[in-house]
Amino acid sequence: MFYNYILNFSIKEAPSFPGAPSHSLTSIYTFLNCPSCFLATFRLLTSPGDFKLFEAKIDDITLKTAFNTLYYTGVRCGELLALSPEDIDVKSNTISISKTYHRHDQNDVITSPKTVGSTRLITIPPFLTDCLKNYIGMNYGIGPKDRLFQITRYKLSIGLKEACASSGIKPIRIHDIRHSHVSLLIDMGFSPYLIAERIGDSVDMVNNIYGHLYPNKHNKVANKLQELVSK
Repeated sequence: MFYNYILNFSIKEAPSFPGAPSHSLTSIYTFLNCPSCFLATFRLLTSPGDFKLFEAKIDDITLKTAFNTLYYTGVRCGELLALSPEDIDVKSNTISISKTYHRHDQNDVITSPKTVGSTRLITIPPFLTDCLKNYIGMNYGIGPKDRLFQITRYKLSIGLKEACASSGIKPIRIHDIRHSHVSLLIDMGFSPYLIAERIGDSVDMVNNIYGHLYPNKHNKVANKLQELVSK
């Protein structure tokens, strides 16, 4: 699954990586043989402070709500754009992910999510629940099954590019917001298992792609053993 992920991602994104060879197969070969090199191509929002600088430059309420949801949940872009009001449970502070959005031949297409593991329930902080609740309330006439964010990936990309430029944040891609969420959770000390459940990926995927971001705890183990014999 890990290598399928890299293969699919590389075919789509490799030519856009800074300094990447123009021939995508060369890039794919590099990523398959060096997973840490693959992560090195990600352009992360390195801290919540970076995200706040970025968010402050967004005036459009739809884009602002969408980017907050992406950053604080780690959902994929297609999962975000497929959300409907009935997926948001304001009482339990959860978002249900059960579908994904595509744009095909100028038509909106909603399908099942990427994998079986992608179907999940994400617990969100109360401030994000309030943000989504207020946004739903502002969209008068929206039905429970209607798309909550009635925009396309292209509009998200344009908004992202403009906000990065005006905030001074180095340019990132939409999917990099998902990677930024994972990086944030790792920095907060959460386990690969919990992160995998939250983002709808496997534990192997989290370990292979993000494993080197986890702090080295071998010294901590040695210190604990030393404490045992020093008592």
